[in-house]
Amino acid sequence: MLRIAKVTKHALHHTIMDHTADGAAGGSIMLFDEETQSMEMIYSTMPESVVRSYTRFPLTLKVPSADAARSGQPVWIASA
Repeated sequence: MLRIAKVTKHALHHTIMDHTADGAAGGSIMLFDEETQSMEMIYSTMPESVVRSYTRFPLTLKVPSADAARSGQPVWIASA
């Protein structure tokens, strides 16, 4: 069953932050386009200047969100 709900950016932000690891700087929601084999960011709690280069990219790109989509497993990134 497909469920569609109207949500606010405020609610999205809090949902993402409530479900990220303790101390996480942020999170994002990505959609996978099966036809084009690409990922598209539809929302992020991170500043636009940080995520600008990753709003749409091929699934083959070696970045954490594509790694997670390919493996089906979460990818955690530790800060330095």
